[in-house]
Amino acid sequence: MLQTDTAAAIGAPTAATAGTASAVTLQTPFAATTDLYRGMPITLSGNPATARTALAIAYTSARVATLSRDFSPVLDTNTQALIPINQRLTLSDTEADWPSLTAYFYFAGQLMIGVGCQVANPRITLVAGQPGFIEYDIVGRLAANPVEAALPAGASAVQRPTPPRWDAGECVFNRAVVRGSRAVFGLGTQVSLPAAPEESGGFDLGQIVGRVPTADLSLYANSTSSPVRTGVMTAGSNVYFSAILGASAANRIGILFSPGRITRMTLGSEQRLDVDQITLEAALPNYSFLVTSW
Repeated sequence: MLQTDTAAAIGAPTAATAGTASAVTLQTPFAATTDLYRGMPITLSGNPATARTALAIAYTSARVATLSRDFSPVLDTNTQALIPINQRLTLSDTEADWPSLTAYFYFAGQLMIGVGCQVANPRITLVAGQPGFIEYDIVGRLAANPVEAALPAGASAVQRPTPPRWDAGECVFNRAVVRGSRAVFGLGTQVSLPAAPEESGGFDLGQIVGRVPTADLSLYANSTSSPVRTGVMTAGSNVYFSAILGASAANRIGILFSPGRITRMTLGSEQRLDVDQITLEAALPNYSFLVTSW
């Protein structure tokens, strides 16, 4: 994935020159470059009266930022905008953006070292009220046979940081706030070890050979939203989903699946409530899945 670092906040904040329910027109110091801020958080204040952060699902050279959610009252020249310091990850087909890693695994008093490793099939799971989780497989080549080894000095004193929770954040489908219990984002990344008889073990370093980004959503059903979702699926229209978790600076994560297409929709049940179980697949080859931290 390609990482874009925004090392300083943009706008102090800065007044918008126009606005609608779902978009805001910005001015200098915001750049006039298409898609430059796509997927990034934009904090709006003034109007709305209480500051709120949304993700940009599109950005044009006219400095128009289309937002992940609708606002009421509509945004206008009283709206102040700021993009905070953030890091954005986007998909890339450029091999230079697929760095491999050397992985050190300590288990049962042994050390195993993998070289040329790639992350395969990463999955981000969000459950309402709980911390977000990322799971993945690592595919690589053994540097040598495992050896007996103790943990590095100080390893037992390392504490995990507190992960962000999916509460008091955002769960938005097609710019409308929805009640959702779960969202699972998968990149479907496939990794192969090419045969190479001249290399140790007979294989070369891990190589990414494909990916299929998807999002599996559990959104509560009702007589208004469910027929609309079914209509969107049958029409093959683009849809948008965004989630924000975490409440403190430097520990917030935004996930944008935009645009996607509904490829499956079934009716399920959770806690005796009907749930629309929806699968989205990417509508753009590289730009439908974005992750931002700030």
